[in-house]
Amino acid sequence: MEKNTRKSEKIRKLPKYKQLNLTNKLAVIKLSESGKKTSSIASQFNVSESTIVRIVKDKEKYLLQSPKMKLFKDRTRIDSGKNADLEKVLFELIKMKRSLGVNISGPVLQEKALSINEQLGGSPEFRASKGWLGRFKKRFGIRQLSVQGERLSADTEAAEDCTSTIKNLIEEEGYPLDNVYNADETGLCFKTLPKNTLVLLADQKQAPGHKESKERLTVMNCANVTGSHKIPLLLIGKSQRPRCFKNVTHLPVVYREQPSAWMDSERFA
Repeated sequence: MEKNTRKSEKIRKLPKYKQLNLTNKLAVIKLSESGKKTSSIASQFNVSESTIVRIVKDKEKYLLQSPKMKLFKDRTRIDSGKNADLEKVLFELIKMKRSLGVNISGPVLQEKALSINEQLGGSPEFRASKGWLGRFKKRFGIRQLSVQGERLSADTEAAEDCTSTIKNLIEEEGYPLDNVYNADETGLCFKTLPKNTLVLLADQKQAPGHKESKERLTVMNCANVTGSHKIPLLLIGKSQRPRCFKNVTHLPVVYREQPSAWMDSERFA
């Protein structure tokens, strides 16, 4: 009976170790790199020496999380995912692109993930699904923000009045719908970046970006009401002979040039 009592007392006297969060683990790595002994570090943080050895061994995994310190400083476990190397490259890619003011959307990141996975010789079963994207963003403290830009307003009342006037005119004069055409021009901003971008929660509360590129072409569509006759697209650019048209013998559009690539009376005629 006395022997069992002594054994239970010995068990109660064993030190109660604590779990280290990300902040403490990074501190452990820093102390280890400074040359401090493992036993001394273990005593300082009240953990076993094997815990210190394991943290130092996996230091790359924890150092990768250091930019997210503000978000995950109290976490005791870090999920690195099944594609740790791939996600590390993607994380660095997002940081680099955002430092340059380049916007990155979810679909763009998924395409990059598939490309990088192939380059790294990753699993052929990797699909970069929306579920994976959500888990990746959660692991790395990434969210999506809208880039602030200009908002244009249109005179909707005048547009409605014009539509009503034309409709009444067609009915009163009895014009065949095959003879009624509608033409509309639009700008093709071929260098415009996505409006949304992925950012690091720990670093950014807003999504600042560079001034949007004004490089554009003008495209005009024209067809009759019934859709039986569609006029080829009119494309207006700045160059009289664009380099991309070299050796091109046939274009599916009608191309015209104008110094600002805008529609004017001469091009419209």
